[in-house]
Amino acid sequence: MMVQSDRPIHVLHVDDEPDFATLAADFLERENDSFVVETATTAGAGLDVLATKDIDCVVSDYDMPERNGIEFLNAVREDYPSLPFILFTGKGSESIASDAISAGVTDYLQKQSGTGQYKLLANRIKNAVSQYRAEQQAAKTERRLQELSEASNDVLWMFSSNWDELLYINSAYEDIWGRSTEALAAQPRDFLHGVHPDDREKVTAAMNQLSNGNPADLEYRVNEDENYQRWVWVQAEPITDSAGTVTRVAGFARDITERKEREKTLRQERTFIDQALNALDDAFYVIKPDGTMRRWNETASELTGYTDAEISEMQAIEFFPEDERERVGEAIEEALTTGSATVEANVLTKHGEYIPHEFTGARLTDPEGNLTGLVGIARDISERKAQQERFRAFIENSTDIIVVLDEDGTYLYQSPSVEHVLGYEPEELLGENAFEYIHPEDRQEVMETFSEAVSNPGITPTVECRFRHKDGSWRWIEAVGNNQLDNPAIEGFVINSRDITERKKHEQEL
Repeated sequence: MMVQSDRPIHVLHVDDEPDFATLAADFLERENDSFVVETATTAGAGLDVLATKDIDCVVSDYDMPERNGIEFLNAVREDYPSLPFILFTGKGSESIASDAISAGVTDYLQKQSGTGQYKLLANRIKNAVSQYRAEQQAAKTERRLQELSEASNDVLWMFSSNWDELLYINSAYEDIWGRSTEALAAQPRDFLHGVHPDDREKVTAAMNQLSNGNPADLEYRVNEDENYQRWVWVQAEPITDSAGTVTRVAGFARDITERKEREKTLRQERTFIDQALNALDDAFYVIKPDGTMRRWNETASELTGYTDAEISEMQAIEFFPEDERERVGEAIEEALTTGSATVEANVLTKHGEYIPHEFTGARLTDPEGNLTGLVGIARDISERKAQQERFRAFIENSTDIIVVLDEDGTYLYQSPSVEHVLGYEPEELLGENAFEYIHPEDRQEVMETFSEAVSNPGITPTVECRFRHKDGSWRWIEAVGNNQLDNPAIEGFVINSRDITERKKHEQEL
């Protein structure tokens, strides 16, 4: 029966009888169509074929001129130590067989009569080549694995299950541990001496864990020569036999020193930032895109009265009274849309207290421009609000008229006393030009004085002029101006006026 194979098997048959060599070649190729048989009649000719062609198996007679089969085998083994070599001879003896085995023969087969011997020979050739190719492939794979292992920056290792025998370690161990592989091979537990004393207990526990059939994953410090400044991450698995018994343990150790240094730097920076933020008198906050709180400082916690755990579960809008939430929400939307926004609102504390604050927020994005949240500062404006209330009370109860004009003389604000002095309601003059209410004979002088004060913020001019009362009469007023156009809290020209009509009458009578 003919055997088929996809990959050719190149056979060299050396026999000093040309006719027999040719006959054997024909029968072998009939037995297996993958066989390609070359023939030679001397050992020297056979060596020439080996030097010029890829041969998978040599079949040789023993009794040949120049060199016998054993001598030919010895010559082949010098250059091809593992190439399959089958001694196929009609002259068999225990002595020849013993010499052949000593010389490294692959198989020994005695010639017989009939064609059945070629089927047997073909089978021996096929088996020898299959084993040879498998060994070659295994060796090639092992070389590749060895090359990959040595090229790896990780320590790749394998020990017996009781850690008493080192089965494999690559050279990366010497760089990371600062110890030799030779010392480790001699004393397999020597690597423990390169582990930081404070970490040896957990490493030993991991070793026992592996020996008992459980995987291990841990980080620890190594390299005594570097004062144990190297950090490694180790992952390992137990290897079991078919019965489930742990026979070996294997894993890798990766140098993570740089990662640990980065983590340390990040922790230091985080601590520094936390300390800086907690030193702020203002409340600091970061809001996530979904409206929940991402980060805040201690001032924010103290302000709201909530614990950190409670704040982490709250929506930012919950810190405001219900009647102010819509306005605050609009400010948040403005910040997310335009990049920043400012709003004044009361903080509603856990205990129901209302505390006025000024909130300034800015949009946060990642490097690709995607929204990541909102960062902001909340400043307590309780004192400012109190001052404003005191100032408002002073103005509203003052007998003097206090007004604010823009740079063109248009009313921006009128104190309530204007109604008592001039008969106008405070809102009545808003948007009107003040110069239109000044007596025509006084108007030019007042306008010139006002223009000079607008151009020279440092001066505080005083003028006396007649101002039209709502009933159509003229009242004399004395006005003192103060340029606050550049003050962002006012952005106007402040004038303090008082009625001097009676004084003017008295002066005229004198």
